[in-house]
Amino acid sequence: MKTDSELRREVERELEWEPSVDERRIGVSVMDGIVTLTGEVSSFGEKWRAERAVERVAGVRGIANDLEVKLLSERKITVTLDAKAKSWLASAGYDPVYGARPLKRVIQRNLQDPLANLILEGDVSDGDTVVVSAGKHGLVINGHEVENNGDGLGLIGGLEPPPPRHAVH
Repeated sequence: MKTDSELRREVERELEWEPSVDERRIGVSVMDGIVTLTGEVSSFGEKWRAERAVERVAGVRGIANDLEVKLLSERKITVTLDAKAKSWLASAGYDPVYGARPLKRVIQRNLQDPLANLILEGDVSDGDTVVVSAGKHGLVINGHEVENNGDGLGLIGGLEPPPPRHAVH
């Protein structure tokens, strides 16, 4: 059985290896095999992924996820979408069968997650205005093209415009 200090070190290493989590803003404590995460993250997705990273560590008996999500409004970050970005999102997020229900996922994968990465990388700071447009391959956030590699977390790359969707009869 691992000691609490061994578990803490393994959890910290696992958080370091999780690319979508900024481990520098997360505190880890362990008592009787129960891991407590404290600090702040920039999205609910990052909070969830930090917890999933802890679950991968053998010997963890439980998790208390006390991470605070600090949203854009709290950071006073303004996001401005031009007409091309709005049109791209409307096209990518609409399905004739499901209507606009896919829009939430499209916004998360192609706007929120890449924006969170820009914040983590220091390219966007508190008080900044973020300009979103659409380019040849998809959304462009402050000059960074969004890359679609399945998880929507990348920047700089080739997000192909979504294919037209047709209702199945």
